[in-house]
Amino acid sequence: MENFFDKFPSPHPFDVQERISNGFREPYDLSKESRLIFPEKLNKSFKIKTALIIGSGHTEGIYHALRNPDITYTCIDISKKAIDASIKDANRLKLKNCTFIHANFLDFNKESSFDVIYSRNVFQYFPDAVEAFKKCFNLLSDDGAILCTLASAYLYEDIDYIRDVVLELGYSYNNSDDINEVINFITGLSGAHPSKLRAFNNDKILDEKDFISRFMSPVHNSFSIDDLFSTIDASGLFFQSWYNNNLYYPSALLRKESSKHPSFYDRINKLDLLKKWDAICRLLRASNDRYSHTFCLRKKKELEFYDLKLLNKNSSFASIRPYQVIKEIQGRSGYYAASSNYLKKLSEGEFKFLNYIKKPKTLDSFFKEKISNINSSDKKNIIQALNEASIIYLYE
Repeated sequence: MENFFDKFPSPHPFDVQERISNGFREPYDLSKESRLIFPEKLNKSFKIKTALIIGSGHTEGIYHALRNPDITYTCIDISKKAIDASIKDANRLKLKNCTFIHANFLDFNKESSFDVIYSRNVFQYFPDAVEAFKKCFNLLSDDGAILCTLASAYLYEDIDYIRDVVLELGYSYNNSDDINEVINFITGLSGAHPSKLRAFNNDKILDEKDFISRFMSPVHNSFSIDDLFSTIDASGLFFQSWYNNNLYYPSALLRKESSKHPSFYDRINKLDLLKKWDAICRLLRASNDRYSHTFCLRKKKELEFYDLKLLNKNSSFASIRPYQVIKEIQGRSGYYAASSNYLKKLSEGEFKFLNYIKKPKTLDSFFKEKISNINSSDKKNIIQALNEASIIYLYE
């Protein structure tokens, strides 16, 4: 894969400093979202000191080093071109808190452990993701967190379905004639063919580099909910939470009442948790925000599904998620919560609760507070709905 990523880096290089100044933020931004990552009760001395970035590419190590100058980053990548470019960029920006290493992650060794490990869109290129997660387990401090993104089977199985045929026929990303043939073949499939649809973005064919990355990568695995949790279980790690709950919960995506299918919402919402998440992903697999799963893993069993446990602790604090905007929209009634890829119309109770926690407050204080037009019986439902929409988060 080294040669592949030398030729087709992911993401493509960009001016990180300029993007940050224009408001660009990566998921799990340590400077703003540390309590989202570490929601448990923390010692006063708690501090994130070290982080490992696996597959740092041309940009990720530079991004985090710029955003968090007090954290020391070790950045590794299989692509020497990416490492050399990052070193050059770090020197230009006079960054002193990041080290770049050309290495295969499975061959990487370090005596000390890391407080945070990032692995974003990397382990799908490993033949065995379980092996990679076990390696992470050994490199992670006992109280640390793994922040991971993996390709979603709900979108990528349409791509992998045809990519397997392309590879079986011997087509290579190193051969320009092969690339042209594959592009012509896939774009020439019937209009409704799901693999063909994945070769386009807004009715325009993908940039050639993006096309090759999708359809001609020598190794690529994608994960359904069942695949993902089987992989996590086999690694010895524990799933703490999604970065975007609003990709997985019926309350964030479906109408509770519909004349066309009046019982549908209740039926899907009553499913067991993993079946519920799987059902939502299957229903909405056509949307372009289904490329990946982004989530947090921990080493301790007591932190498993921790955001759900915090819902049942009245001592938990509720806070509005960073980068959320609460606003009115011209031509529409009411108030909306908006983030980069999600918009939700707020009920009156939700809007009042968000006003109430402009500064974080405990759930207990909200349950005791008398707020006009909010019934006590509705308060827990309001908190749960806003958490499932990733508009708020909870911590101790």
